[in-house]
Amino acid sequence: MTGRAQLQFYVIVPLLLRKAKLVAIQLQLVSEDAVTRYRENKYNPLDGKIIQCWNKYDARDMKTSAFLKIIGKIYGDKV
Repeated sequence: MTGRAQLQFYVIVPLLLRKAKLVAIQLQLVSEDAVTRYRENKYNPLDGKIIQCWNKYDARDMKTSAFLKIIGKIYGDKV
């Protein structure tokens, strides 16, 4: 937030107040669907695999253990 290790009370209070105001604004924008999330294109195939797997699980075409194994492999390959 400030780049300094220790802040005095009179310095940190205004910083926290400013941060709280930003959070309130962000919350309002999100609730109005006025904010979109940026996601790099390289994640599209990963997202597609996860959505496909989730849809199968949600339709009860896949057991929980199989779902978790596939999701674990998807994320394990990316770590």
